[in-house]
Amino acid sequence: MDEDDDLVDRLIADDPYAEAEVTERRMIPLTLGQKVRFAAVILAFSGLLAPLVSTQTSLIIGVEPSTQANPYRLSIGSFAFYGVVTVFIVALFLLGLRKKVMHEVESASAARKIIRIEDIAAWFLLLATAAIVISLGFVVVGIILPETIADLTERGIRPYRPATAVGDVRLSSVSGAIGALIVFVLDNIQERQR
Repeated sequence: MDEDDDLVDRLIADDPYAEAEVTERRMIPLTLGQKVRFAAVILAFSGLLAPLVSTQTSLIIGVEPSTQANPYRLSIGSFAFYGVVTVFIVALFLLGLRKKVMHEVESASAARKIIRIEDIAAWFLLLATAAIVISLGFVVVGIILPETIADLTERGIRPYRPATAVGDVRLSSVSGAIGALIVFVLDNIQERQR
């Protein structure tokens, strides 16, 4: 059953959340389930960061000689890690909201409130996604156009500068992959309980 059929069935059953989904204006027009799956996909994509960085360690050491000891400890790793943690937390929050919708929403006003909270969480999801995509973007640009990274570094924009905080890209990749698996499993468990 697709989500549209499910929505129609819930409207017929006089579900206040289904009614609010149709009548409330959303900033990001995705269902709770779609937002959770989007978070799982973004977390899975973050798992590509370390393998991509490993293909260009010579470029990284070339533009940032101080990374020779550990070419995986980069500022983009810190940026991606904060994105991964935020996406994971938002995904868990959205799963909690969906559980609440499935079992506790009894009035239209409570349903509208949940949709507004859901929209705010979606903005956090998008901002954290941007952190992951920007990090991956710098790495992809480094693979496709290494001279661009060298030019950026000469001009003071240093995407491969050594990290001072949690910045190992391997940590970001592993955390993202594990987070994607957890979110995917929890999403499937919740879907089966509907």
